[in-house]
Amino acid sequence: MSEATTPIEIQTSENVNNDRLEAEMEPRPASLSPRPDCEMCNNYEANLTRLQEVERELREKLTAAKQLADRYENELSGERVYRKELEDNFRTLGTDVEKRVTRFQTEHQTLIDKLVAMENKHKLCYDKMVREYTTAAQTCTSLEKDIAYLKDKYLHLLGLKKEKAAELRDQPIDLPQTVEQLQFLCLQLREDLIEDRAAKEHIITDMQNQITVTKEQLREEHMDKRRIEAEMTAQLNAVSHELGVARSKLNTVFAENKEMFERQKMSPAYQQRIEELESQVEKLQHERQTVDRQYAESRQKCSTLQMELDTCETVQKDFVRLSQSLQIQLEKIRQAEQEVRWQFDDDIFNCNNCESEFSTKLPKMHCCHCGKIFCPNCLSHTIPSGPHRRPAKVCNVCHTLLNRESAPFFSKSGNDN
Repeated sequence: MSEATTPIEIQTSENVNNDRLEAEMEPRPASLSPRPDCEMCNNYEANLTRLQEVERELREKLTAAKQLADRYENELSGERVYRKELEDNFRTLGTDVEKRVTRFQTEHQTLIDKLVAMENKHKLCYDKMVREYTTAAQTCTSLEKDIAYLKDKYLHLLGLKKEKAAELRDQPIDLPQTVEQLQFLCLQLREDLIEDRAAKEHIITDMQNQITVTKEQLREEHMDKRRIEAEMTAQLNAVSHELGVARSKLNTVFAENKEMFERQKMSPAYQQRIEELESQVEKLQHERQTVDRQYAESRQKCSTLQMELDTCETVQKDFVRLSQSLQIQLEKIRQAEQEVRWQFDDDIFNCNNCESEFSTKLPKMHCCHCGKIFCPNCLSHTIPSGPHRRPAKVCNVCHTLLNRESAPFFSKSGNDN
């Protein structure tokens, strides 16, 4: 009990009126509560009731604040989980889009390279075919010219022969006059005929050989032309097929790029949603901080009120202890009225306060006020006595009775306990 507790004013002279002391120390009820007519006790009871009511209200507010904080915490946890899932989804989607864009760009570049290579190959094949076709056309033209030349030469020779025959037919026949001349002429004509026939056969053979070679060359050129046309057709078909596949892939890439661009257009909406969620999370965090601060203030108030309640309970216990002690002291005083106050050393073996056993080697000490025997620890207080104000050792109870400014003895014993 602190020194702020109001000390009980009790008469300190040796001739105190016992009747008045008995009136002030009436026995307490069985509940050991303070006297009903004690104003201080009534005030403490009122304060205690008020503090209990305040404590109850604060506990209710604290419970409501805890529930609100738990609800906000659950909502904030849900928002955090949703935000984390959304961020993970966006991160995964962004990674997939980047990978697909990179893959599409690589495929697009590969297709462009293939297309350029096929165009170059097609150009080379086309140039080669044009050159071969030009060469074949030139060869055909040359052969046609040769055939025309041979035909003209043949016709010319045939015409010369006809002219010669007509000239011979128109010439006058100058037959020899003799048989020898006639025979000589026949032989000469026969030789000319043989020579002309041999020359004719040689020319015909040469012409036939040239015609055969020319036909063979034409046939080979025609076959080469067909082969080149077939190869070019196959190459054109392959190039057309590859171009179709490339166009299909390009269309797929364009469609996926369009889808990616649409997703990128939707990205600001998702970003705005994320910003809204972040704003809500910040708002919830601010509200939670406010609730935590209010909760801390409530706990501080509750702690303060609990300390005040503990102080009130301590005061109440002190009053109960005082009541018990005063009842005991009253009984002792009543008994002392019927016997001598002074206690002889041979009659007392234990301390009247702590009941510790006395040693036979040390002298027993008496309280200078009540005359009872105490141990040195219980007889540690002094009170000025007599005209010379000499210090006199007294017990705890007598010190409380004689010194109005001292704290009650029961409060010290309660604190020690």
